[in-house]
Formats: sequence, C-alpha cells, structure tokens
Amino acid sequence: AVAFVLRTVCARLAALPRSNLGPMATALLMTAGQKDAESGSLAAGGEVAPPGNRPWTQSTWKWSPQGHRTFDINYVTAGNGPKAVVLVHGFGADVNNWRAVIPFLSKKHTVYALDLLGYGSSEKPTDTPMSIDLWAQQVTDFCHEFLDPETDFVIVGNSIGSLVCVTAAGDAMNSHHSNEFDHLKGVLLYNCAGGMNNKLRTGATLSLSSTWDEWLIFALKPLFAALDRLLKT
Repeated sequence: AVAFVLRTVCARLAALPRSNLGPMATALLMTAGQKDAESGSLAAGGEVAPPGNRPWTQSTWKWSPQGHRTFDINYVTAGNGPKAVVLVHGFGADVNNWRAVIPFLSKKHTVYALDLLGYGSSEKPTDTPMSIDLWAQQVTDFCHEFLDPETDFVIVGNSIGSLVCVTAAGDAMNSHHSNEFDHLKGVLLYNCAGGMNNKLRTGATLSLSSTWDEWLIFALKPLFAALDRLLKT
C-alpha cells in the first residue's frame, strides 16, 4: 500500500514542470522513481552520484559522553553557508536518509548529518544501553563541538530522530550548552515518533490520580518485559 501511494504521488509530480516543484518534492521524485537513488546520492546537479562520489565529506568524531567511554561517531558535512542545519535520521536508518536532501540544503547552508550511536557507520557498542536521552546528549554535544556559538542553526529530525531533537533542545536549554543553543532558530520534526523507554519507574505505584498514560503503561508492562527478554537474546 505504501509503495502504491508513493508511486501515485511520484506519477503526479512527474507530470508537473520541474520549475513548479520545490526541493523536497524534487528530491522525493528523484529518490522514489525518476532516479535510482538507492545506488548512491544525488549530486549537486540533480544526477545520482555513485557511492564513491557522495556530495559530502565523511568524518569520524571521537565522542566522550559524560559517564561513558569514548565512541566513534560517523558524520558528514556539506556546503559552506552562513547558517547551519543538523540532520538526525530515524529508527533503523543512517546519514543516507538525507542523501536526496543534502544537495539542496548545502547550496545555501552548512549541513551536518550524523549517525546516532548504534546506527550506520557509528560505533555499535554492546556494553551501553541505547536511549533517547543518550542520543539527545550526542546531538547537543555534537552541536557544541562543531557549531560556532554565534552561528544560527536548526536541527531536523525524522521519526525517532525527531524525538531525539526535541529532547536535545529541551535538555540543552537547562544545561551547560544553553549559551550555544541561544542561536537555535528551530526544531523541524518529520513523522515524529512517540516516546520510548516510558516504563514505570521501579517501585512506582498507581492510584486514582495516575494519568491515563501511566495506567496504559502498567497494562502493557508484561509486553515490555517480553520485548526486553527478546532483545537481550
């Protein structure tokens, strides 16, 4: 069904003059039908770039989050504009999520995209539990490391990346990164995911004053436990 809808949308877009399409529509058209973007990334001129000629520079960041060891984080950069855009992929994805978008954004902005810990070409530790809070810390530390404190920027997330961006922005306002985030001009959320790790706290009890979400989580607690056991096998 999803493929049918995507093909239908692309067919409608293909019938329109390219001059009438915005960058996101053009990227969708090229990614989903008109160009085989699965074999590479879109080059600045709109053609598909082969895997060895992607429209960005790939690097490794040595990230040392508080309370954890150092991790190798993959990230890419493109463009050299006065304002910055930080892209955060979704669940099961990586920086290639943005392969059709980066060429357009990098024409006027400096673009960064990073692989969250455990995804893509970033390190996949077996000794560190993944969580929204840890990924949010990764995004705030990344912005602190690579963005000039006086540079205006936005952070853009897809799926779980959206939840990570919202958490990062909120946490940064109440942390030692608050000065850098004075120049955060917006948080863009694409298909934002719901909450994760929202299990009842150890020893927490329910009462008549408990929220609907707390009652729902309590009811689903056996399912959460089963998923935990499955993921640990």
